Amino acid sequence: ITVTKRGEQYTFFTDGVPSITTPIPDIASIEDFAHFPMLFHEKPEWILILSGGAGGMIQEILKYPVIHVDYVELDPLLLKLIQKFPTPLTQTELSDPRVKVHYTDGRFFVQRTRNRFDLIFIGLSAPQELQTNRLFSSEFFASAKRKMNPDGIIVLTLPGSLTYVSPELRDLNACMIQTLKSIYRSVRIIPGDKNLYLASDSKKLEQVTHEELIKRLEERKIKTSLITRNYIEYRLHERWLKWFLKSMEGKEVAINSDFRPLGVFFSLSYWNALFSPYLAGVFKWFAGLSIAVGVVVVAFFTFLIGAL
Repeated sequence: ITVTKRGEQYTFFTDGVPSITTPIPDIASIEDFAHFPMLFHEKPEWILILSGGAGGMIQEILKYPVIHVDYVELDPLLLKLIQKFPTPLTQTELSDPRVKVHYTDGRFFVQRTRNRFDLIFIGLSAPQELQTNRLFSSEFFASAKRKMNPDGIIVLTLPGSLTYVSPELRDLNACMIQTLKSIYRSVRIIPGDKNLYLASDSKKLEQVTHEELIKRLEERKIKTSLITRNYIEYRLHERWLKWFLKSMEGKEVAINSDFRPLGVFFSLSYWNALFSPYLAGVFKWFAGLSIAVGVVVVAFFTFLIGAL
């Protein structure tokens, strides 16, 4: 973890990727991620945030009449550094009596907690390695489902695009769609530069219209910078979803699981296509292998390199 400072602005990098900016956060991403799910739920009171809560996310959620927020951070060192370099934003978030911080593994917390939640936020952008994949697998979604209230919603984001969906980006999103649908009855997708996924076992999720979201925003008197009547109408316009679903047509992929972590493979394949496209053929070749053959190939080359 690296912390940089420019003027009064802190940026916290995790493995080279900026994860938190304070005291002025990435308002567009945070408001999208926080307010759409909160507005989709009729009465969000019990909230669980698995990573990525500090630095604006908790602040936006506390604008609603919530009763309790459990905030679980995957890497406790991140919160320790936030407290070492405090800002009014993070101090307000972490000191609110409604917020309880847990320094533990997110999946372990979900398995052990007795609380039931209206909303569960997964604050990680994609399953980029085996550790984070544990929060995107079918096994975890099934475990989270057991800790959700009847109309509960689980929320996550994946890389997206409103102009062109590459084969690698399509594989990553298709894999997660199939995984969510294997556990939950309803899956709602809001396409964008970051695709927002909402999943629930309640059919109410599919019935909420943009008019209802606007009504709830006005009734709850939530002050936002980005989420307005026009913005909600724009993001939920049917043309975006139709275009996205058409881009997903004809692609059948298996679900992401603990012992077949396709989410990690597709995530690595997507980032490889962005930064090392000449290796795309290698990833396509590996995609056709079973996990058993893949393990044998990796073991062989590991042994060969070790011997050399």
